[in-house]
Amino acid sequence: MSKTGIKATKTIVTLALLIAMSIALSRLLAVNIGPYRFSIGSMPILISGLLFGPLAGVLTGFAADFLGAVFLGIGPYSPLLAPTPILMGLIPGLFRAFVWRKPSIVRVLTATLPSYIIGSMGYTTYVLAKYIYGQPFLPLFIQRVGIYAATFVVDAGIVFLLIKSDLFCRAGIIEKQKPEI
Repeated sequence: MSKTGIKATKTIVTLALLIAMSIALSRLLAVNIGPYRFSIGSMPILISGLLFGPLAGVLTGFAADFLGAVFLGIGPYSPLLAPTPILMGLIPGLFRAFVWRKPSIVRVLTATLPSYIIGSMGYTTYVLAKYIYGQPFLPLFIQRVGIYAATFVVDAGIVFLLIKSDLFCRAGIIEKQKPEI
């Protein structure tokens, strides 16, 4: 098998593992705190975008959401909520080169924060307020800010620690970055 074939196989296997991790973390290991749900299920989706770019992030986000809802969902699959996990992979993927050029916690926070603001806190809250709960956006947004702020900090922290640990390089998923001069 050629080097390109091996790399493509590693990418597909890694993405499949990230999809499975996202489903397990968001559907099986989530913590319910009253009416709120704390989950780090977006973290593998963020990682897929940062490792392989926006398209891989989008595919990982969609697959994790769709498969998780079909096999472990509470109700029927809702395409209205699909844009959020898609954005969770897309936006960090757009920051991929920025993060890997000189990995730092600030760069990881910069790459992941827009996903939470636009996706989880903005879009999902809007859909829940308008179509699910039938209540005004702002009160629900205020209620959800704390849980998503905590989720963002935990997810970004784990992503940063994984990047700094060189786990992805040692596993042969990505090549070691050369330091900037």
